[in-house]
Order: sequence, then C-alpha cells, then structure tokens
Amino acid sequence: MNDRHAVPRRAALLLLCVVAALPALSTAQDYPNRPIKLLVPLAAGSTADIASRFAGQELARIVGQPVVIENKPAAGGTVAMGDVARAAPDGYTIAFASQGTLVFNQAIYSRPGEVAVGFYNTPTVISQIKDGKLRALGVTSLARSPLLPGVPTLDEQGIKGYEVNTWFGFIAPAGTPDAVVEKLNNAINRIFASAEAKEKLGPMGFELAPPAAPAVFSKLLADDLARWVPIVKASGAKAD
Repeated sequence: MNDRHAVPRRAALLLLCVVAALPALSTAQDYPNRPIKLLVPLAAGSTADIASRFAGQELARIVGQPVVIENKPAAGGTVAMGDVARAAPDGYTIAFASQGTLVFNQAIYSRPGEVAVGFYNTPTVISQIKDGKLRALGVTSLARSPLLPGVPTLDEQGIKGYEVNTWFGFIAPAGTPDAVVEKLNNAINRIFASAEAKEKLGPMGFELAPPAAPAVFSKLLADDLARWVPIVKASGAKAD
C-alpha cells in the first residue's frame, strides 16, 4: 500500500502543472467566462474523484464559473490524458493527473484481471482496511502513516531503504497561456492550502503540499519519468 504522509518531497502535489507549456499566446483578463471542464481519469468515489470534486467545487466559487467534473476511467487513465492533450489550450479543459497516469503509463498500460495483493494509495483503501475488508501488509514510506500507525513500513520489515511515495496534481494542455496557468495555479494552491482542505482530505490519507509554481510540478514529473520508466521497462511488465 502506498502512503504519502511521511516524506514531504514526495507528498501529494495538488497544484496545476502544464506539460511542455509554450509561451503565453494571450492575456487572461476575461478568463474564465464560461464553464471549465475537469477530466478525472478514475471512477466516481476514487482517490482522484474525491480530490477533483473538492477542487472543482472550490475552484468554481473562486473563479465564478461552473466546473464540470467528467469521469473517464477507461484504459488506465490514458483516455482522459489523451483528451486533455488534444483539448484547446485555453484553460477550459484541465485534468487531474497522477504518478500513474503521467509516469508509469509511459512504460506500461494497465493489466486486466484480479489480484490478491497490490500497492494502493492510502485514500483508496483506508476505509476498507479500517472495516476489516482488506489487510494492510505495509506502507512504502520510510515512516509509518499516522492514519495507520499499526501498519509497519517495508523498511521496518527488512527491505531496507525501500521508499515509494506518490503524488497528484492538475494539468492543462500544452500551449495554455501563461496568464491562464497562473490564474488556475493560484486558485488551486489557495484551495488546497485552506483549513477546509486539510479537515476534509487529511483524514482520508492526503498530505497537502505547500503552494508551489507549475515549474515545481514539471520538475517532479521529469525526475520521476527519468527514474521510473527505465525501471518499469526493465521489469518486462506489459499491459498487452
């Protein structure tokens, strides 16, 4: 099970990232003047959906326009990522993205079938663990999760130095004007720095990273691509 609490540099980055952004094409004085679509690559009730719906509700309040959540859980998130990549770079289509959709999917798609053991984000499985429906064998951070203090780390169990933490963020199409990116980034940073975000998402297993610029997220993505894609490819794991 993947835990995001203990290591700040791998904490969940809930802010806006524009992948391969180009120079600003226009100002954003009148942005937004119509609804914004927020694509979610997982189903309703998932980790991504929980964070996205909270963000969408608060973003709509801040920018004064509706934020329409569209769940696209197909193909391991690649459908949603493809849709946002092809969308007009105007700030009206953004998407929730994760380490899985932006990094791991570069090397592997998704594998069908049921498994007896797996690695999961804490918010996805914490309720099932507490209800006794799932048994947590360990957390992948170096320190125990305060939400599951009785679950030892893999490091404690003999896999010394084992540490894998995941992150989440929001992305927009390449070429989205810098001024639009800045507006969205400021709004999303404000949302997840709020006391309400901590109270609502903290107990679910989210650790909210401090406000940061899109460049911070872009660097994290680049670093993770360089780190994980060769590892996944070397494993031989394939989706097809």
